[in-house]
Amino acid sequence: MNEDPPRKRAATYLWAAAGPDTDARLLQQRTLLAAFGASQGLELVAEFADHGAEPTTGLANRPGLVALITAICRGEFAVTLAEDADALSQDPLQRELMLHELQNAGIDFLTANAKALTPAEEASSCHLREVLNAYTDFGAHDAVAALRVARPRMSALARVRSEIQRMRERKINFTSIARRLNDLGLRTADGAPWTRMSAFEFSRGM
Repeated sequence: MNEDPPRKRAATYLWAAAGPDTDARLLQQRTLLAAFGASQGLELVAEFADHGAEPTTGLANRPGLVALITAICRGEFAVTLAEDADALSQDPLQRELMLHELQNAGIDFLTANAKALTPAEEASSCHLREVLNAYTDFGAHDAVAALRVARPRMSALARVRSEIQRMRERKINFTSIARRLNDLGLRTADGAPWTRMSAFEFSRGM
């Protein structure tokens, strides 16, 4: 019996300004994104949220966004949902840089109006976190320097995605996929050898 293709895994990111309606705004976004995710056939596996800090500040005041980036680097999901792109940043330069890096990470960033802001492409995932760290280090207006730091740090996870996709198209089971990845010298995000279960879990985030 053929395995049913899993639903694409997605996470939501919520942001609301500090104020008397903060909880209501977060609940409104949660409800909106749950309905949108269901309409797209997505499996919502995680929620990340920040409130209070303006979305133009650095990552130090946005633990929810830091956690989201960490999960992206681990390949835990392939789609991120938000009410709108301003949840990432209201600074146009910073927002465009972040969207660019989400695209490079192979992540679809969808807003509640169903517009895909970053088409998924095969690329690195873990340099997203590095470019944002560099962005914080260099300042909000030195995007070129941040990208210069990030670009050489391409992750092997891009190759893992490509190999798994190719083998799944050939109906190869996950035990054999894990063996092949290990034979190629590829490792998980934690640096461990691949197993049948880790290969399967990673594929669910593709």
